[in-house]
Amino acid sequence: MNADFAIYPHSGYTVIVLANRGHPHAANVAEFIGARLPRA
Repeated sequence: MNADFAIYPHSGYTVIVLANRGHPHAANVAEFIGARLPRA
């Protein structure tokens, strides 16, 4: 199991990803989502 938690204070978003696979799957998904969030 793997998890990743990211806060983007300037845009007001919080990203939480839980994965049933090992490292780095959750981090990869969180980075993918974070890269596509609008910039404040």
